[in-house]
Amino acid sequence: MIVTLVAVVAGFTTLSVCEEFNAVPGSFNLSQSPPKTVHDNTLPLHSLDYSPDILADQVTWDRFVLKGGALVCAMRNSDKLAGEWLNDVRDPPSAASVWQGDLKPELKKWGWNDVMSNKMLCSFDNDGFWELESTFRGLGLNPHPVSEGGHNECYRIEHWQPNLKDDNDRMVPPADQTYKVGEKRYRATVGHYGFAMNRIDGAIFGQVLASPAHEAADHWKRKPERSELPELRSLSDVLWGFWNRENPNIKNIRYYGVNMVMNEDTNKLIARALRNKKKKLSPWPGIAFSTDTDEGKAILGSPVGATIAYFLTQHKAQLGFKVVTKVTIVCDEGEGPNPDPHLFFHIEDSLPPVVKNLRHKHRRGGIGSLEGQQGTFGISEVSIGANRKSIVRVHKLSAFMSPLVMVGS
Repeated sequence: MIVTLVAVVAGFTTLSVCEEFNAVPGSFNLSQSPPKTVHDNTLPLHSLDYSPDILADQVTWDRFVLKGGALVCAMRNSDKLAGEWLNDVRDPPSAASVWQGDLKPELKKWGWNDVMSNKMLCSFDNDGFWELESTFRGLGLNPHPVSEGGHNECYRIEHWQPNLKDDNDRMVPPADQTYKVGEKRYRATVGHYGFAMNRIDGAIFGQVLASPAHEAADHWKRKPERSELPELRSLSDVLWGFWNRENPNIKNIRYYGVNMVMNEDTNKLIARALRNKKKKLSPWPGIAFSTDTDEGKAILGSPVGATIAYFLTQHKAQLGFKVVTKVTIVCDEGEGPNPDPHLFFHIEDSLPPVVKNLRHKHRRGGIGSLEGQQGTFGISEVSIGANRKSIVRVHKLSAFMSPLVMVGS
């Protein structure tokens, strides 16, 4: 049997069918939680220094490849379809986060406090803390903090009150603090996030990623129940609140970076991705993986990479359709013997998934055609030739296509 596919494509990027879901919405639970409207994408962040010899096993690798591919589909598809994959219970389903705006009152309500961040963490030049100047220059990003005339501003938010005292004027340990929402009293989790934002060049950098769930388990000496945690807890939601502050163009998001990755699963995935391609961790230009590859999908689906996928998926109305197209892995430009990886996720605009005037034709002589003015995801077309021996299966469509012609003999 001979199968031939001839496609004439004009214009934009070809969009792949989302086979990670087997064309059945809900077959992969992106929310990692029971169906509800508050999607919790925060995973425990177990720490492990990077080692090129400590690799993700096959089960772990396959799990994060699948999740990364699913997240790409969620970013590229409609809000409704992404909501179905997130097991959203609204009618119609939606991937949109319930947390919108700058979130100042909401964060305060749920026990979060802004604290002064170390300004060194906003210095990415080679005289600063991170020593990533070539990477920043190569990506078109300013490497300097706002305090030195640059574009990077640092933030830190903590799930406890740093200066709380008891009636005897003694400091109350963070894990012993409580706060009240409505009639219910909650315990401080000691979760904390540190991050930098460059609203001019369009970049966010995750730096300290200690989730409420992980820190509560560590300080409470037991796994917390979901009902014990603050409803506003996911890093993607926290970042969205800060991204909305004093930002004249929230759509200008081009990169998401993770500085000095310490998460155990992520470092194992990075090591395996580099080993797969016989590469080593290196300074700029490092090595880049498209999110069309298993390596790119695994890193995007990792505990630290998924944050930006949720950020984009949950705010399509404000940002438009945006997708992570690749991830660049680098180390800093210092001379340390055991470098740590830094990740830079590249974000680009994506065409909205629309299908129009799509029809499948059969003609004698085994020639079939699929004609449509606009493409979409999740479509598989089969053409059977007149001799019943030729089959053409289409797994890709392109937005704003010229007619797609399939020939089988």
